[in-house]
Amino acid sequence: MSIGGLISSSVHPTSASEAISLPDLPTAPSPSPRPFAYSVEMKSPPCLIPRTARGETSLIQRLSNAEAILLGSHMRNTEQAKRDVSLEINLLKRLLAHTRGRIERIREKSIGSGGKERELVIGLPLPANTEIIAALDAYTLLAPQNIEEDDKQLFDIIHKYIRPNDDFQFSYFLSLLHFAKEQGVRLLPVDVSSQVIDTVREDGLGGIPEEIKTALVPDTTGFMQSVLGDGFKRYSETVLGNTYVDTVLASNGTLSKLPVENYIASRLIRDESIAARATKWIQTNENVLLVLCLSEDQVKYGYGVQERLKRNLHPESAEMDSRSDSKTDTDTDTEKKITETVANRVYSVLLNPTASDSYSETVQLRLSLAYGIFLKDQRPLADFLWFSDFPPVKLLTRPKNAINAEGEKPPGESSILKAF
Repeated sequence: MSIGGLISSSVHPTSASEAISLPDLPTAPSPSPRPFAYSVEMKSPPCLIPRTARGETSLIQRLSNAEAILLGSHMRNTEQAKRDVSLEINLLKRLLAHTRGRIERIREKSIGSGGKERELVIGLPLPANTEIIAALDAYTLLAPQNIEEDDKQLFDIIHKYIRPNDDFQFSYFLSLLHFAKEQGVRLLPVDVSSQVIDTVREDGLGGIPEEIKTALVPDTTGFMQSVLGDGFKRYSETVLGNTYVDTVLASNGTLSKLPVENYIASRLIRDESIAARATKWIQTNENVLLVLCLSEDQVKYGYGVQERLKRNLHPESAEMDSRSDSKTDTDTDTEKKITETVANRVYSVLLNPTASDSYSETVQLRLSLAYGIFLKDQRPLADFLWFSDFPPVKLLTRPKNAINAEGEKPPGESSILKAF
């Protein structure tokens, strides 16, 4: 084509589509990646505080100084479970690197050179009997022989004590088991036996012999008081009520006649027993960080395992909470110090939470079960929320600006996220 023809064709379009075509526009800049980690701040109303990449590192350091961390994941949903366990392992790797590296930093500064490295221990929802304890110790602490053979031996022992609808599913936990084996991380079973759960579901708490009940629930007074407050009542109606329905539906008819009060009793004895076992381990093993890998319904809204673990570890915190309704600005400095210190010892982290997980009636997360004058009796959805992928903006409830380190306040205290 001649130059004249080329000019002519460019000026006079040869088709209707060419006539209405527009020049290419500049590509719009991609949106800033949203943070993966958030804390729930129980203001009125509650809001979310995001963490930048630097803020995540600071948060990992804060978590590594805890006595216990509860990781809540979707164990019964196959698709969500695959994503959650990968995130679980990622967080465990980061915590392990920090706890193992801290003693080296201390030695470099010539402080406490004879100190002992802090041990990270993973708690699993498995019956805490002697055979399973021995099998897990052999699996992770002895020299590996053949990984497939080791898996099979552990599988054969575990499956004598669990059932298809239990939280512990071998396929879900396999990659986590391999991580623990590679790193030499101790695995601790913390759950009750299926026989105890069956007995309570059939006959209520009165069906358990006193000597077994005492072993499972050493703090009987605290256990009884834990179900009396308005906050727990709302938790029971919402969280335990919904999990009761889910449990009955998942049983394919075998639990169709399970009384709701017996189901709630079985959950209470289970959560209390896990908290008691975790407490005993922490108090009898020096310098340990216990990470409990639990189902999300045992972690969210605080009144499951977390509140019970705090009470068992530090009874003084339970006394403060029981008097929270009558507290005034004249609280002593000692009381405030106790409350603040205990709050920093046991953390909950919910992995990839959805709006439906939080029982929200909208597309946003429900950060608390009640608001306004009822907020003081509530616990947050979790202390921290952590996502595998950038969460959609519509999911995030009243987000503030992101922070770079623990203890910072969000810049401007605005709901317009700079990180977004």
